Amino acid sequence: AADGQLEGKLTFATTNFDRGEYGKLLPRVLAWIASYNDPEPVVLRRDSLSQTSVQLLLQEAEEIQEPVSHSPETVHYMVVGADGIIFDFEGRQLDPRDRNECTDRPVINANITTDPNITDSTEFFTGDSIRFSCPPGFEVTPPEDTIVHCETDGWSVYNPSTDQTIWPTCEDATPTITSIEPPKAPFGCTSTVTIIGEHLSGINEVLFDARVMSVTLVDAEHIEVNIPNNFPLGTYDVTLKKSFVPDTIELDKFEVGSTAVMETGGTTLTDQWKLISLQRTYTDPIVICQPMGARGLDPGVVRLHNISSNSFLARIAEPIGAVSVEDGGAHGSEVISYIVVERGVWFVGDGLQIEAGSATTNRKLSSGFSTATFQADYTEAPVVVTQIQSYNEEGFSFTRQGPTTESRWSFALQERQGDTSGHATETVGYIAIEQGVGHLGDANRRYEVGILRDASVESQLNFFHRYTTDPHVFAWLGSSNDKDMVILRFRDTNSDTTTFVMQEEPRLVEGGIVVHAPEDINYFIMEGDGSVCGV
Repeated sequence: AADGQLEGKLTFATTNFDRGEYGKLLPRVLAWIASYNDPEPVVLRRDSLSQTSVQLLLQEAEEIQEPVSHSPETVHYMVVGADGIIFDFEGRQLDPRDRNECTDRPVINANITTDPNITDSTEFFTGDSIRFSCPPGFEVTPPEDTIVHCETDGWSVYNPSTDQTIWPTCEDATPTITSIEPPKAPFGCTSTVTIIGEHLSGINEVLFDARVMSVTLVDAEHIEVNIPNNFPLGTYDVTLKKSFVPDTIELDKFEVGSTAVMETGGTTLTDQWKLISLQRTYTDPIVICQPMGARGLDPGVVRLHNISSNSFLARIAEPIGAVSVEDGGAHGSEVISYIVVERGVWFVGDGLQIEAGSATTNRKLSSGFSTATFQADYTEAPVVVTQIQSYNEEGFSFTRQGPTTESRWSFALQERQGDTSGHATETVGYIAIEQGVGHLGDANRRYEVGILRDASVESQLNFFHRYTTDPHVFAWLGSSNDKDMVILRFRDTNSDTTTFVMQEEPRLVEGGIVVHAPEDINYFIMEGDGSVCGV
């Protein structure tokens, strides 16, 4: 026995029955205090009872003292089996009756030719308690914790997890698959494929072709296969291997996998070429690296060069006459962000569709716009940001954007004001995203995409999200309402806002004030650095 403590703080003494398990019927327990070690009134109470143990406690009246305590007392007890057999403290039978000793093996009504195997047999005074298992490739029903007891009327079956008395059988447990759910929009750079079927609990290996995959067993009907970073999209033969039963499951090939399709980052640039290395390797990347910050007063744009699978060159170019690099000047350090997207149409994060591509032109804004067709179908015009990808003609040049529809985008080249000469053919890259807000597969990588309509020369954008860190700003003028040379810059970016500034050549500024017609500003605001996977 043990001290009893009130106020819900009870210390129990657990007495395990000498007989072992009593079967599914609870025994009868008689118990009493057999000592007088403490004069305070106390009662003996039973807290719980099972087939294998009883829990007892001592309890005093609550008003006697606080905290309540009682000296240890000796407790005597007697356990009476539910079948009327009485055992003493040594487990000896006191009142034997006529019983079936269950000397024969139990008769098993298996539904296949192979009966369950007896894997554990413990001899008790009244006979056997037997556990079953099945040969490899089969499962015992009821489960393997089924116990067959010798009772007064012969063998009986009790499954403690279900409280059923069903004879165990061995059933065919060959894994079968009913469907496979490939990822629709993987999160981050990993994703999962869910295999749905039957008898999957023993699966310990899944192969896509010859590649061993990491798996997580959800339950007997579901397995999650973890798709690692940059696992290539494709169709694969699936092989399931179950413990002790190597078995190839015949399946239709299916498409699975995710790959890094974009990444974002930030750096600083000057008028000197800077090599920017990418985290991932791409087949045909499109780079947007604008607008640049507004530290310096001279106008300038970011020019790109030598875009490769894992890097690109970038620098700031100023117009001639603005104390630029072309005429021997220099431009100080400016903050820029870059977004790189693999050419094509992708779904990333929470289902965001993002498209990247390019077209060529030598047409300048004074001659109108070139047009190109989107790769994807849109129900409304997406938000488009463009930038020259090639460097076929040196110096200060950039894109101007015209009308965008559900199917087409328009663009032209622009140089310093009044330059009437032609321009070499350049490749113009674009990224198109539908307007909206969400996340890029990580709660800490949120985004918003939109258009700031009819923006003035200086316009503040209030973000939809409140970002944890200053986000990346990708933007460009989405209209050409005024044909004067104008570029877009930004400043004062914080977790809540950024300010866009339209800048013309100094000689176009009247009395120190920039006069330019309102323009639409297309923008992507994205949080965090690094790659994003998609399908």
